[in-house]
Formats: sequence, structure tokens, C-alpha cells
Amino acid sequence: MQRKAKTVVRLGYYHEDETSPHCDWHLPAAHYLESWGDARTGDGTLVPIQPLIAPLFGGVTELEVLARIAGVAGTGYLPLSALSRTNASRGSSFNT
Repeated sequence: MQRKAKTVVRLGYYHEDETSPHCDWHLPAAHYLESWGDARTGDGTLVPIQPLIAPLFGGVTELEVLARIAGVAGTGYLPLSALSRTNASRGSSFNT
């Protein structure tokens, strides 16, 4: 397999798949029950999703990975609240 990227990073669960042998970095993915998130209701209201259990294995969410790439500090609730503040100008914030 020929790689075009210099560095390949995989965000996934503990098991290996076809991509695993070709990756330079493996980031453990957080289970959705361990993760903060957001959703929109049928009427368009933005609502937070809170984790139901404490993190078990130190996994990270997709949002946390993107937040770190973008330079937003923190884990869990902090990147989500930062995203919410940027959307507040459009009338969508669960911090109010």
C-alpha cells in the first residue's frame, strides 16, 4: 500500500481493523455514553447531551480531536461550550 500522507492518525476503539497496521498514531475513541455532545430537537432547539458514565479508558471524541487541532483547550464540556458560544450569534445556545 502506497501512502500519500506523511502521518496517518486513527481515531477508533480498542480493536484493530484494516486501517490499524498502516497508521502512525492511534487515538482511543470515547464511547458515546462517555461523551459530551449536542443535538437538535424537532423544533430546531439546540440541546446538550451529557455523558452517562465516567470515562473508562481515557478515550477522546471526534469533537475533542478537532478542537485540539483548532487550538481550543480543554476536554469534554469545554470544546462543546466554545462551539455553542460561536453559534450563539445565530440564536442557538444551550448556555442560556
